[in-house]
Amino acid sequence: MNHTAYLLECAGMNFYAGYTPDITRRIFLHQTGRGAKYTRSHAPVRLVYMETYATKSEAMRREAALKKLTHAQKAQLAAPALAAWEYLVERPACVDMLEALRWGKASVLIAEKDGVLLQVQGGDLLLAAGTQRAAVHLLHAVGPISPHGMVGVHGHAAALATARFLGCSLTSACTQAVYWATQPPRIRASGVRFAKLGPEWLQTVCAWYDLIPCEDVAARLAAGAVTGAFVLSGKERQLAGFIGEHVEGSMGMLEVLPQFRRMGIGAALEAHAIQTFLRQGRVPFCHIFSGNRASLALQKKLGLTLRRDVYWLEVGQ
Repeated sequence: MNHTAYLLECAGMNFYAGYTPDITRRIFLHQTGRGAKYTRSHAPVRLVYMETYATKSEAMRREAALKKLTHAQKAQLAAPALAAWEYLVERPACVDMLEALRWGKASVLIAEKDGVLLQVQGGDLLLAAGTQRAAVHLLHAVGPISPHGMVGVHGHAAALATARFLGCSLTSACTQAVYWATQPPRIRASGVRFAKLGPEWLQTVCAWYDLIPCEDVAARLAAGAVTGAFVLSGKERQLAGFIGEHVEGSMGMLEVLPQFRRMGIGAALEAHAIQTFLRQGRVPFCHIFSGNRASLALQKKLGLTLRRDVYWLEVGQ
C-alpha cells in the first residue's frame, strides 16, 4: 500500500494539502464533494503535487509540513503539474497522460511549452512532445533512464527521436481507444458474474496472459485491479476470462479462456470495466498493439474512438 501526501489546486488558485492511502479514490471523493469541507466549498479541484511514502506516519508528517507552507511555496511545488495540465488539456490525443496525471497514476518529471514527461508509478515514462528536438531535450533533462522499463510516446516524430535516444528500434504505433460517452455500452453476457481476482489467481492469470511480467501481474492482483468473469458449470462457477487495469490507468489484460470464446464474454468484460471507470469519474481508454484485429474490432463494437498515435518503446531493448 502506498501512502500519499498531496496538494490540490482549488478554485481561486488556493491549495489544499491532504493524506491518503488511495490517491485515485481520494481525488474522486474531493471532486464529488465528499473529500473535505474545504474542497467541497472551493471546487473544482485538481491534483498538482504528490509524494509517496512506505508508511502512514511518514506521509502524515509530510502532509503537516505541506499545510505549513506559504501560498508561494505551495505554488512553486505545483508549478510543474500546472504546466503539464496546460499542455495536455489542449491535446485530446494525450488523454492517457492527462488521466494518469488527474488520478495520481503518474507524477511530472518535466513540463515545458513544447512537451511533457511523466513518470508512472512503478517507473515507466509517458512522453508527449511536438518535435524531435523537444523530445530529446525532455529525455536529457531527467538524466539516466532505468533499464528494462517502458516509454510511451505520443506522435511519430517524438517516438523516432526517443528510439534513437534509447538506442532501440521504433516499434509499430499502437492504437489508442477512448470511450468518450457518459453511459456504458449496453452489452451483457447471459449467466456471467463478475468478481475481483485476488493473489490466489496469480498462476491462472499468468498462464493465459504474458504481455507483462508475472511480478507485475501479482502487483495488479494485490491492488484489486483485475476482474474475473465467471460462468456456471454444473454446480460450480468457472473462470471464463478476466480484464485488468494497468498501472498507468489503462484498461488491459483482457483474456478469455479458449472454451469460453465466441460467447460475448470479452465484450461483457470490457463493458463492465468501462462502467467501473465511468462510476469513478474517469475516462476509459486502452492501447491496442499493431496487428491485434480482434481487439480493434471489439473497440469499434463497444463504441470507442480509435487513434493510431502511441508508441511503446522498451528501454535497454
